[in-house]
Amino acid sequence: TVTLLFLSLLFWRCEKNEVVPNPISKAYGLGNTITKQVSNNDSYQWHFDQGNSGIYSGVNCGPTSVTMVIKWAEESFDKTPQDARNTYRSSGGWWYTSDIINYLNMYSVSNYTISLTNINLLKDKIDNGHIVILCLDMYFVNAQTNNAYHVDKFYNASTQGWGHFIVIKGYWEVDGNTFFEAYDPFTFGVTYNDNSLKGENRYYRASNLDEATNHWWDYAIVITRPGSPTNQFKKDPNVVDTRVIAHRSGR
Repeated sequence: TVTLLFLSLLFWRCEKNEVVPNPISKAYGLGNTITKQVSNNDSYQWHFDQGNSGIYSGVNCGPTSVTMVIKWAEESFDKTPQDARNTYRSSGGWWYTSDIINYLNMYSVSNYTISLTNINLLKDKIDNGHIVILCLDMYFVNAQTNNAYHVDKFYNASTQGWGHFIVIKGYWEVDGNTFFEAYDPFTFGVTYNDNSLKGENRYYRASNLDEATNHWWDYAIVITRPGSPTNQFKKDPNVVDTRVIAHRSGR
């Protein structure tokens, strides 16, 4: 990941005010010319594969996603997706967005939820150093057309009602299109030719995420790190009271 980012910065340069094509974005299947690239990644490992999360791994996207974001917020966090599963709905079943929020609050991880009136609101959160959890219907996300590309879903979600949790941690603007950078827990050991996990640094089209959230849960759970302004959410007109909204689940 560090090497790819280095290469990306190496090749993404301006000459005479013209942004030249970036071979990394092309290899990923995103397009030719990057105009903006933001990632709230970190140097330590915080991606988890729900395929390694125990007997309920098939429905552990919620426990896995929340474990990832807490690990991002607190590097010393040592709980696993199995620990999260054992805390709520320990006998199995899809986790709900309310379970995500309750688990974050249990570990005092700063978070708030916004109404996703515009998918570009995610850019604002990322630009401010935050990451988000989405609960969406993956049926409305394009399937990959090239096994080597890093864009679109890489697993079968061909029926409507495929609720799922993913973590959004960055975005790229390429050829006028926006792609959000995700940690997708539904990996199950699937890799690229270089053995890197497909769920780690996966890119999803903004238009797809917009439709997928519109059909499932049109909100976003925003996670902030210690030291972030505590009153920032009070200035956001899109903040909602999670006690009064309907909650949805994911597998």
